[in-house]
Amino acid sequence: MNGQKAKLAVAAILAVFLASALAAVSYYFPPYSEHTFQSTPQYMVYTPISLPSIYIRDNGTVDPPIEALQQTGNTYTFTGDIVNHTLVVQRDNIVVDGAGHALVGYAQNNIVRGAVGIVICCRTNVTITNLNVEQYVFSINITGSSNIFVNNNELDSQWLLINSSTNNTITENVIIGGIQVTNSVNNIIAKNRITNAIDGIFLCSSSFNIVQENLLENCDCAILIQGTCENVSNNHIIKGRVGIAVEGSRNKIFKNDIRKNSEAGISVNLGNNNTIYENIIENNKYGVIIGFTYHLNAENNTFYHNDFLNNAQNVLIRVGNFTNFWDNGKEGNYWSDYKGVDSNNDGIGDASYIIGESNQDRYPLIAPRENQKPQSNHLFRIYLGISLAAIFGVIACILYIRIVRYAKHRNNSAKITKE
Repeated sequence: MNGQKAKLAVAAILAVFLASALAAVSYYFPPYSEHTFQSTPQYMVYTPISLPSIYIRDNGTVDPPIEALQQTGNTYTFTGDIVNHTLVVQRDNIVVDGAGHALVGYAQNNIVRGAVGIVICCRTNVTITNLNVEQYVFSINITGSSNIFVNNNELDSQWLLINSSTNNTITENVIIGGIQVTNSVNNIIAKNRITNAIDGIFLCSSSFNIVQENLLENCDCAILIQGTCENVSNNHIIKGRVGIAVEGSRNKIFKNDIRKNSEAGISVNLGNNNTIYENIIENNKYGVIIGFTYHLNAENNTFYHNDFLNNAQNVLIRVGNFTNFWDNGKEGNYWSDYKGVDSNNDGIGDASYIIGESNQDRYPLIAPRENQKPQSNHLFRIYLGISLAAIFGVIACILYIRIVRYAKHRNNSAKITKE
């Protein structure tokens, strides 16, 4: 009987071990899977019309009153879906909680006609969360506002608009369509999943915004920068036409993972003094395209510590003879088609990587940097998961040995007692 209990205990431990191992490995895999991405964007047609409005007035009332939107203090909670209306926020310091319900505009014959889902104008400290907003041209219009938080929503419209606003945060949303930031500063766009957009994130005449840790897939242009001093980092961009298009100056673009775009990983059409570094640019038609026409200046941009991996062509200088820098004066980029040697084993090729008449990487790297930085390598996640599984395995073995010894001790004690 004691032996049977020991076997059951061991089976339970092994089950816990296997479950823990699987959980560990799955936890450290990225939250996206490349094979699920669509091949081409599917766009709706937008012809906006105004819809009747529901107001959250500055005195706190809902006007007109509606059963599907209930107030408790500073929190306004959806208790059902609201259809064919626009929600206008006229009060500061509130939370609008969708509670998983939807604000639905108007569409007919695949043509979206609802103009705006939520209007937030000249407001501060408003949170929109847990809400599905769909069938509008603008899911949310934030104008002249600050400290607006849009978090954990599902937005299916052409744009979420931030206009003439500052210090707003758009995070952890699932968005079909794009985010447009116009004449705005110091906003954060982070950890969103953005699909099927003409421009996934469009920074227009704006500065000092942070775009980081977003997943953008199946966009015509994933990130379009027409501003200055923008910070774009740690985004995963895949299977669109252009990954990041730069049409501004003094921007920093770094640590992005840009793969499988049909035209270019990064396109610098105009703009000077941008710094582009530590990106993985892989399996695109062109890794980088420089220049659009002779009349647009695209020079004095610096590229270094990027991994150019298996692109059909790493760099295309489309027109002119713009001069850009392909190293930081000490180290350059890794080019998967570089044929040079490293005779002194310092990690830098002996010969330059030639791009064009006025463009060359003087210090090409011999090995890709992604192999040197496990935190950016998916294999590291797997190895870490396996290591955790191994730790659980050791613990399980120790417990197994203790249980077996205990069972034997009980059996021996029982035999002695019978004798």
